[in-house]
Amino acid sequence: MRSRCPPLALAVMVAACAGDPRGGSAPDGGGSAGEIASESLPLIALLSAGIPAFGVFVPDERPAGERAPDGSRLPAVYSEAGGAALAADNLLDYVFLNLEDRYDPEAITSIATGLASREPAERKALLVRIPPIGADGEDAARARVLEALDRGADGVVFPHVRTPDEARLAVSFFTDRGIVPWSPRNPDGDKIAMLMIEDPVALERRAEIADTPGASVLACGIGSLTRALGGDREAAPRPCSPRADGSGSRTCSPRTSTTSERASRRGSSRC
Repeated sequence: MRSRCPPLALAVMVAACAGDPRGGSAPDGGGSAGEIASESLPLIALLSAGIPAFGVFVPDERPAGERAPDGSRLPAVYSEAGGAALAADNLLDYVFLNLEDRYDPEAITSIATGLASREPAERKALLVRIPPIGADGEDAARARVLEALDRGADGVVFPHVRTPDEARLAVSFFTDRGIVPWSPRNPDGDKIAMLMIEDPVALERRAEIADTPGASVLACGIGSLTRALGGDREAAPRPCSPRADGSGSRTCSPRTSTTSERASRRGSSRC
């Protein structure tokens, strides 16, 4: 087993969720979306084996402090070259492209193309966070999921999932297309459906959300939870910690951690 660096700044704790949308034995997880993606994604192999995975947020390439003439913040810049640079980083298993505040399909293509510059066995997974389903409605969210997969994303991250119904809806965006995401009960799946709990109302129903058939991973958005819980950072992770709610295998061991690109550089010499 390869040696792995400890995460430098834990932003997301993820636990694999059991269940598949058909309720039976593991189905075929194939799908036509995402031609850039490899059929044997290293990240999925790590998740299947219970080995922690390490990733970074895709950094904004716009020069720090650059603003529009009126002083407003300019959109983030992502390029194929930036994706290729991340692909060459041997510390990473995946990259996290955050498009929650401004969905940019061209950014997905650029980063996916850059990541594809490596051999399949070394390729980093691309997880794309889209705006919440409630932001622009179900139809917009569905279209974004399918577009992200078509443009090369290996998984889609759904922020601010608040109810079990919304969790099931998120997974349906995959299954309605004939794509059954990876999960412990569907080890042949080759896409990731990540659900994020970031609101107190979701904490109250976290066990039900964790039981969502077909969901790949359940994540706690520590930053959003901290703000929602009045700034108590120590209180935010505990409700989503392994087995904190007594639900057994529904919320098992942490599998991935995501940090900033800058933090990973600071820590690379320590490994």
